[in-house]
Amino acid sequence: TSSVGVGMIRVPAGSFTMGSPESEDGHRAWERQREVTFVNDFYLGKTPVTQDQFELVMGTNPTVHERIGDAPVDSVSWEQANEYGQKLTTLDREAGVLPHDWEYRLPTEAEWEYACRAGSSAPRHGEPQDVAWYQDNADNKPHAVGQRAPNAWGFHDMLGNVWEWCQDCFFVSCCPVGCRSVRGGSCRSSARFCRSAQRWGLGPNGRSRYSGFRLLAAKTGSFFELSPPAGFPAEEQAPIYYAIDANDFDL
Repeated sequence: TSSVGVGMIRVPAGSFTMGSPESEDGHRAWERQREVTFVNDFYLGKTPVTQDQFELVMGTNPTVHERIGDAPVDSVSWEQANEYGQKLTTLDREAGVLPHDWEYRLPTEAEWEYACRAGSSAPRHGEPQDVAWYQDNADNKPHAVGQRAPNAWGFHDMLGNVWEWCQDCFFVSCCPVGCRSVRGGSCRSSARFCRSAQRWGLGPNGRSRYSGFRLLAAKTGSFFELSPPAGFPAEEQAPIYYAIDANDFDL
């Protein structure tokens, strides 16, 4: 547990199949399956970072929805989420909570999905209404964390409530301008968007009303050891991205 109350769960090293089969309801071309292996354990937040936890570190609360301390902080940019991890790293190293060769950061997409699946190949770990605050039950607003059923490893709110920022670029050619991936869907998402494999992208400076984040703790510099580098899938696998770049709907 961090000095501001962010509870973390240990995620064991191992392998899994990332992405979704074409037969899965909601499958998108950018969810192409691949095998991913983690050589080290890491820790991930049991829930998204809450409004209270964010304000204790940053001194501000950017949330545009109802101010509820134990609801996930929303309307956070990718840069703000990264700054939070950097500041909390300094605080917890000084407090002796975090080893000096460890850091807090955003998870990669592979790390996020591995923890979300918790050993399952199903689209989600239960019925949407049981595991997520989403379009059908959330009244278009985030709710306090930890109220929906956790997955097999104990993580709450991986699906629904708020989109969660990841380290990765959403697709290869967007990296220069910095479009970053978000995962899990939100309180405004349909059940098809609240899946373990669901990927979406937002500009890092953008503050979607429904974007939050979950904190990861790992050894410093372990980013590329834990999962393949940012930019999945490779350019030769993704002609659809050229159409996006060219704004060519026929393509």
